[in-house]
Amino acid sequence: MPDGALLAVGTVNNGLCIYFKDGQLVYDHNAFTEHTVIASSRPVPLGDVIISVSQQRVSKGPARVTLKINDDIVGEGMVPNVPVMISSVGMDIGSNPTGVSEAFTAPFVFTGIIQRIDIETTRALRPDDEQALELEQALRTQ
Repeated sequence: MPDGALLAVGTVNNGLCIYFKDGQLVYDHNAFTEHTVIASSRPVPLGDVIISVSQQRVSKGPARVTLKINDDIVGEGMVPNVPVMISSVGMDIGSNPTGVSEAFTAPFVFTGIIQRIDIETTRALRPDDEQALELEQALRTQ
């Protein structure tokens, strides 16, 4: 089973990291050394998989994080403190030389194969937009 950082931004002081450790997919959001760690509820299967990490942030508020493996939700949580700026240190793929997470020793090089990484960003939701989104999602489940 591969281990290592898939993607990391920032430093030991402030940043985020997506990594595999002991078979789990893990998202670690480090807001000025206050870590919010969200891990998959089950191991990542061997072979080709599609990993998705979604962070939906409310303007000047917390963020909702969802972890998916092959479109199945395997982890969810809230990040209570999302700084306006993550870090001036750039992004690393396949390792984390700056040590964002306390759960491993940098550079924590990924031992698997990364075929592709897509990054999509959107503006933070305004509180009214978040309420409308929650209502829309609730209506879909009925």
